[in-house]
Amino acid sequence: MMTTQAWSFLAAAGALAGVGWLASWRRWRPVIVAARPAAMGALIGVALWLLEVDRTAQTLVIAGLAANATGDLLLALPRHYFASGSACFLIARAFYGAAFVALGIDVGAFVLVLIVAGFTLLTVGRILMGQIRRLRPGLVLGTAAYMVAAGSTVALGVATGDPTAGFGAVTLAMSDVLLGWNRFVRALAGGHGSIHIVAHGAQAILVLALVSA
Repeated sequence: MMTTQAWSFLAAAGALAGVGWLASWRRWRPVIVAARPAAMGALIGVALWLLEVDRTAQTLVIAGLAANATGDLLLALPRHYFASGSACFLIARAFYGAAFVALGIDVGAFVLVLIVAGFTLLTVGRILMGQIRRLRPGLVLGTAAYMVAAGSTVALGVATGDPTAGFGAVTLAMSDVLLGWNRFVRALAGGHGSIHIVAHGAQAILVLALVSA
């Protein structure tokens, strides 16, 4: 159940995500460094104030949000710690996948969606891997692990049978694709600011999935 406090934190998360997006356009680096992790912190506040939800799944989602907040901070810093930040995002996806398992999944649906995700990786994933192999060969193994984790998270989210969880997981995977595409294939309009809006929105949906599940 959403409490007044949870709604307040959700509004704060939206405002902070908007500030981070504007700061990306304006290149206000100190604001970016503060706003992006703060938006994730506000989502943690939302999760903490939810009532009548599965406590194990709630704890795992909060852990995922904290890992993602760390990744946001690392990518926002002037030196742009891409590998370390991406590792934090991978850890976050693992926590989200575990949360879906805690909510309960249909194994058949999981396998089916995982197969579909695998075919998707053979298309978009091949392009990204080709560029990474050419530009940053040291990231190839880590990228492969990330793709497996992201695809598994999508499959687990859909396999819960909850539309909110499934939609959040798919949207989060889209933000991962956009992040890789923007860095290694072609710069996107809005760059990191727009990508983080999608990622933060996806994780807000995942938090709300605790209520709908």
